[in-house]
Amino acid sequence: MITIAMTIKRTITIAMTMKRTIMITMTITTTVTVFFPDNCGDFCLKYEENYLSWDNFGIGKHLLFMFVQMVIFWLLVACVENDLISRLIYKMKRKIVIAQSLHRFVNS
Repeated sequence: MITIAMTIKRTITIAMTMKRTIMITMTITTTVTVFFPDNCGDFCLKYEENYLSWDNFGIGKHLLFMFVQMVIFWLLVACVENDLISRLIYKMKRKIVIAQSLHRFVNS
């Protein structure tokens, strides 16, 4: 275990009118404790050595689902660019109109 203490001291001088000067001093103290995996005691964090793992600390699931989303959205953009959706709607409406016409013809 290594403990590192760092103190930063900043002085800011603000010049105002009427020859008045305000001086602000800020002191920031930060303490960082570094634990090594061999001797961390109760403060050990779990980590995954294989970062492509499917488990909690890996990114395998995220990469897979990102790839699946990419394929789905790429297909959606391709359909919109080639006007496939409106063609499909036109063909469906046309079949409905033909079916209604045949139904009227048969019933009359």
